[in-house]
Amino acid sequence: MLEAGPIGHAIRTDVTSIEPSTPDAELVRHVFEEPPRLDQTLAALPLDERYLPPADSPLAAARPVFQGFHPWNVKKTYQELSRE
Repeated sequence: MLEAGPIGHAIRTDVTSIEPSTPDAELVRHVFEEPPRLDQTLAALPLDERYLPPADSPLAAARPVFQGFHPWNVKKTYQELSRE
């Protein structure tokens, strides 16, 4: 059973706190019971273009930094949640 506590960008909580009437409750419950592998998690969470500086911006040169940091951040959060 997971304990409540800060992790990554959110607070994790016990699966029993999910209301059964929530439309996504079964999907969320499935993740707690059978979590996805790291490669699946990285593939499911790409960095959305809206979080990158526009290509014509003076900050466009920093895009690779953001694109490189995001998978690292997802991986670290995954490892904390899965206790790998």
